[in-house]
Amino acid sequence: MTEFQYYRGAKAVDLADGLPVEVISDPLEALREGLRGVSIGSLLITGSLYFISDVRNHYLDEILERRSP
Repeated sequence: MTEFQYYRGAKAVDLADGLPVEVISDPLEALREGLRGVSIGSLLITGSLYFISDVRNHYLDEILERRSP
């Protein structure tokens, strides 16, 4: 479970209270950790559209940089 900076966002540690989950505050590090655990298949990312947009934009920029000559 992770969080991101948004004025209405809840803290991950508060949401995770009492649940058997790992909390990684940095969303990009949480995504990297999730990807490490996937051998074949997909990783499901859920959250607000703001969160999904932030993650998508980061990785889209990274992918485009790799493709540039």
